[in-house]
Amino acid sequence: ALVTNFALLPPLPNKPVLLGHASVKTLLHELGHVFHNILSQCKWTMFHGTRVPRDAVELPSQTFESLAWNPNFLRRIAMHYQTGEPIPDELVMGLGAARDEFAGVSLLHKVFRAAYDIAIYSSSDGDLDVGKLYTEMERNIELANTDNVNTHGLSTVRHFMRGYDSRYYAYLWGQALTADMLATRFAGTNIDSPQVWAEYRNIILKPGGSRDIMAQLVEFLG
Repeated sequence: ALVTNFALLPPLPNKPVLLGHASVKTLLHELGHVFHNILSQCKWTMFHGTRVPRDAVELPSQTFESLAWNPNFLRRIAMHYQTGEPIPDELVMGLGAARDEFAGVSLLHKVFRAAYDIAIYSSSDGDLDVGKLYTEMERNIELANTDNVNTHGLSTVRHFMRGYDSRYYAYLWGQALTADMLATRFAGTNIDSPQVWAEYRNIILKPGGSRDIMAQLVEFLG
């Protein structure tokens, strides 16, 4: 089961609760982890599903999240709740343009978190002020000006202390590998190909962590 806590407004008498695009993107991302688990078939439980090298755990989630920007996919799932009309092409194009507009900001945010994650786990300083370091790196990399005030931002990112230790860069790596797949195996109408998705399931998802991830990628990407 996938349990979510989307920030939804309560339904009105004449309007149901609707998911915004950001929530759809998050839902698809988490479904990537779900499919990784339910479609995995391994002899040993320790290699099942998402029990892969942490570097590779975000690959399926990034792949499915990318569907939130795919015009064909959006036309199938995004419809007017009253008329049933699919999402207009201009709105789909607008979503893509908005993503590209802030792509640099998003990249800097991920680079900052990945660099900070590596920095705190690479330090031998037992007195390291991790809060101060967070604020300094946030300002220098993400260009966020907090006037040197410790905002305790690191407390909002549980990944630093929960399995991703020094490997938060997995999000960026998964994003890069997904871009490769979208430009090759899923290019054009292949995003709707049952055959390509079956290969993705069998080569990437099914083995879980029982195979070397690079061998899986070479087999799938060719």
